[in-house]
Amino acid sequence: MVAELLRLRITLLGNRLRTPRGAIASIATALVSVVVVAAVAAQIAGLARANDWIFRPAVTTAGALVLLIALLLPVVTARDESLHARGFVGYGLTPGFLALALPLTDLLSLPAVLLVLYTVIVSSGWAAVPGAVGVAIIAGILLLVLGLQLVRLGSTLGAWLIRREHGAPVRVAVAVVLLAAAALLLAPPLADPRYLGAALVPVGDLLAVTPFGALWDAPGRVADGGSPWGVILIGLGVVAVLGLVWWLIIEREFHGRRAPRSEEVVDDALGAFRFVPSGRLAAITARSAAYWVRDPRYRVSLIVLPVIPLVTFVAGVVGKVPAEYFALVPVPAMLIVLGWATMHNDVAFDSSAVWSHVVAGVRGVWDRLGRAIPPFVIGVVLLAVGVPLSALAGGDAGLVLPLIGLGSAALLGGIGISSAVSARFPYAAPPPGAQGFEAPSSSGSGAGAQTLSFAAVLVVLAPAVVATVLWFQQGGPWDLVALVAGLGAGVLVAAVGIWVGGRSFERRGPELVAFSVRN
Repeated sequence: MVAELLRLRITLLGNRLRTPRGAIASIATALVSVVVVAAVAAQIAGLARANDWIFRPAVTTAGALVLLIALLLPVVTARDESLHARGFVGYGLTPGFLALALPLTDLLSLPAVLLVLYTVIVSSGWAAVPGAVGVAIIAGILLLVLGLQLVRLGSTLGAWLIRREHGAPVRVAVAVVLLAAAALLLAPPLADPRYLGAALVPVGDLLAVTPFGALWDAPGRVADGGSPWGVILIGLGVVAVLGLVWWLIIEREFHGRRAPRSEEVVDDALGAFRFVPSGRLAAITARSAAYWVRDPRYRVSLIVLPVIPLVTFVAGVVGKVPAEYFALVPVPAMLIVLGWATMHNDVAFDSSAVWSHVVAGVRGVWDRLGRAIPPFVIGVVLLAVGVPLSALAGGDAGLVLPLIGLGSAALLGGIGISSAVSARFPYAAPPPGAQGFEAPSSSGSGAGAQTLSFAAVLVVLAPAVVATVLWFQQGGPWDLVALVAGLGAGVLVAAVGIWVGGRSFERRGPELVAFSVRN
């Protein structure tokens, strides 16, 4: 039966080559992908032949990115899942058999071929290390199994997203992450990876104890005179867990879902709002959060955020800027986009709620504060994740305090300035529900408000920036000064900006309602 499934997979692949356009596109994509992957793998393997100290962390870091790409690429490229498990219901096949057989059919897919090619070429770099070749072969086999599981899970997720109403924005976000991972994989080989050693070594050490990097680091343990079997067991455990997850997915496909009870239908209709407490601030925050989740204009802003570290990294690699310098840029830049770019015109963006707040007599400070909470929560999460990652990429734990100061000033300063400016100087924006890049129906670019508010955010950032520069030049307690200056300036500007914006909202309520109706 496995042979029949493989024959069916070959037939499905052949159907894509029936038209000249499809054949040319498929063959060109495959050839370009094979050449690029082989070149990158050969560049990394060449570090070993040159006895370069950067080889081991480069293998681990790049390998983890390759596994991430193996998971994300099928999500983006899936049209509809080929050989769907539910299609075999009624043919006498068991879920356990399909859980083993369907990933084998992915051997005849482009991601699997690229994974095999990359693993073989990179593993050849360990040929000069006694005893590492056998471990590299064992780890390579497990990596192939792991990669096939990720490809199959990615295909299943991509097919599921195709059938969902909001699947397209999620796939766009996955595509952005995929491009970022590909750029991170390609940039160092295209430049000189040695100057990234301060970042690659700690990142490689961290990834070596994670499921995505453990198997790649197994031969390196032999090279250091250690035992590789601990990470081999980690890899086996990950393969077993993913196999169990895949088997549960097959079981669910075979047996379907039960009909929901009436109370579950009511809960589904309410969605997350059933957890929201009563009160003005909670209601405004919940409605604003719904915009952030469901409105395409806000989703575009969230999709842009992962692009900022990508652009920063590529610019730093090409310009050969020391890692500890460009590690300071992504987090504050993302938080400026989050706190300023998405909020400095939020009265116009969220215009459908202006009249209800004015008619209900909601105090302006509650309106300003409720709209500010969702980006604030997202920004805190970005700080919590981005600061340690940036310090790790910069190879210096001392970057944590300046990064927190810069990020706090960017986030809180952007929220405070935007809360004041958007209530006083709104300008035309695309209506709620419009696509992210759609032009507004009314005239007026709001260039003055944008320039004024952005310049004010830079002023809020200035004390933390100056203290950070002095810390780089002189050391001492300037890192703590950067933290206090950034956090203090951000909190002060946020409090004042929300209060000023609330007063403007109350005084200009009728004008804001008229503006929202016109635009």
